[in-house]
Amino acid sequence: AAAATTAAAAAGMMLKAGQMLGPMLIACLMATSTLASIQSVAEGPPKPTREQMLSAKKDELLKKEAVHGKLPELERDLASVFWQEGDLVSAEKILSNLWQSGMTNWKSAKPIEFRQDAWLLASVYADHGHFDSSYSAFETVLAQDKHLKGDKSEPVAADLNNMAVCLYLQSTTLKDPVQRAAALRKALDYLRASSRLWGELKKASTQVNIERNNQLQRLITRDLSQT
Repeated sequence: AAAATTAAAAAGMMLKAGQMLGPMLIACLMATSTLASIQSVAEGPPKPTREQMLSAKKDELLKKEAVHGKLPELERDLASVFWQEGDLVSAEKILSNLWQSGMTNWKSAKPIEFRQDAWLLASVYADHGHFDSSYSAFETVLAQDKHLKGDKSEPVAADLNNMAVCLYLQSTTLKDPVQRAAALRKALDYLRASSRLWGELKKASTQVNIERNNQLQRLITRDLSQT
């Protein structure tokens, strides 16, 4: 129970795609358009259950897909619904296809869409416990952000934080003490790099993000001492 609580706390330190502030639990990450659509369905008695709302939204999206084909925006919303339903396999499949289509030449892909797809896929992978795949996707996000924004940028600082969180979550699943310690030390390196960069950037969000990093650093240091 303690390990699960710690992992949940670490997941809450992961920064949302496109944002420099605000923690978001991995299991609660969803497309904004899908949320707005589902919430609007909830108005008026009798109030449908969450499962009914999700099912209705999924049926709506599948009908649109049958008419318009697999448009990226429809596929993202459908993946979000699958995610909320707990169907991580279906969510992974859709997001993986979207990401792979952008991977053909990611340097010329639409930056926002490519980053969103890669980041969401990384988060779904992590939620599913596929931490190696999650880490690989986050690496791609980091490479793209460095290419587009430069090494000394807010997105890069956030990416370093996310990679540290991913490695920390992975460490909680490792039984071998040597592998566990290696993952924790690597997470600590990313975390310190993130904090250094935030300090250099001197943004309004610097102190908040450094404190968030410090919280995770304390968890990592504690776990290293027990490994």
